[in-house]
Amino acid sequence: MPPPGILCDRGRRPRPVPLRSPRSRPLPALPLLALVGVVGGVLGLSATNPDPQAFETFAGQRLATLLHEEFCGDDGLPMLARLLIRDCPGLVASQSGALGRIALDNTRRRNLGLLSLYRTELGGQSLFGVLAVPRYSATTLGVAGHFVILQSEAADSPEIRR
Repeated sequence: MPPPGILCDRGRRPRPVPLRSPRSRPLPALPLLALVGVVGGVLGLSATNPDPQAFETFAGQRLATLLHEEFCGDDGLPMLARLLIRDCPGLVASQSGALGRIALDNTRRRNLGLLSLYRTELGGQSLFGVLAVPRYSATTLGVAGHFVILQSEAADSPEIRR
């Protein structure tokens, strides 16, 4: 810019040059924060996507709960078996690790990065040497370190081998 009082070739003072072009405006804070939040959420979900070992623990606990409800009530086991098995809930709970391994061995995992889908198909395996595991299928969602059963189906009651 020329000093004050100096005129340009057309007799006018020169216009000041803008420091930035009109197209380069700073990003508004809200969209930038939203972008950071989305990226952080994606990274957080992918870091907390449960692995197969976590599914094994979850499935074992869930199956132990189902077997407890099925077998340890008054209508679950025959009278002779109830006399022999004094602590049915304890016995079923102690098998949660074995139940989890059975479930994991019969499960297909689809790892989608942010979450995983587990499809489990059980049935016919022997439990305690006298019980057959009932036919059971489930689809489970693993996300953010948790599991949610999306769909499950169970066949008839378990058979007792005599």
